[in-house]
Amino acid sequence: AQLFGARRGSFTGAVADIVGLIEAAHGGTLFLDELGEMSADVQKALLRFLDSRGEYYRLGDSRPRMADVQVVCASNVSLDDPACRGQRFRSDLWYRLASAVIKVPPLHERPDDILAFLRSRTLPGNPLRIAECLTEDALAFLLRDPWPGNFRDLENFLDRLPPTAKPQSIDLATCKRALREGRASSESPVPQ
Repeated sequence: AQLFGARRGSFTGAVADIVGLIEAAHGGTLFLDELGEMSADVQKALLRFLDSRGEYYRLGDSRPRMADVQVVCASNVSLDDPACRGQRFRSDLWYRLASAVIKVPPLHERPDDILAFLRSRTLPGNPLRIAECLTEDALAFLLRDPWPGNFRDLENFLDRLPPTAKPQSIDLATCKRALREGRASSESPVPQ
């Protein structure tokens, strides 16, 4: 229902027609995140939609609909690797979607992006850029961190920094403490 929409009365609680994401994206781009987590039934329906060049049915409706959408997907699973796809993701759907694959390396492999991010952000109520507030060893430490949560991890780390920082006042110990506070013990440990 979320992807294709649903007709009123097609399931308990459907008190009105529901416009799905595909219909809402008609004439534009449909972004599907976490593609590797998609259920087998949704994969099958999506493959049928793609193979039919845009024909779909709302749940509970017998009338076909058409949508012209560009489909862009993201996944944290290497779906291009058959071993990673395994039994959880349909190969035929992968081949339909994989007309152009862009691999984005993890954040820890892109220290220039980390530095640019730190140079572009300020702490709440503070006009100084975060990079200006860090000591040299703290900055070097952050550029070496594994950032297991990628940008979400980095953004959450910034939220834990003291907002009253002055130039070069956020030291290595403060950074390590802020990282430890935001990471479960089972995740990548904070480097020493």
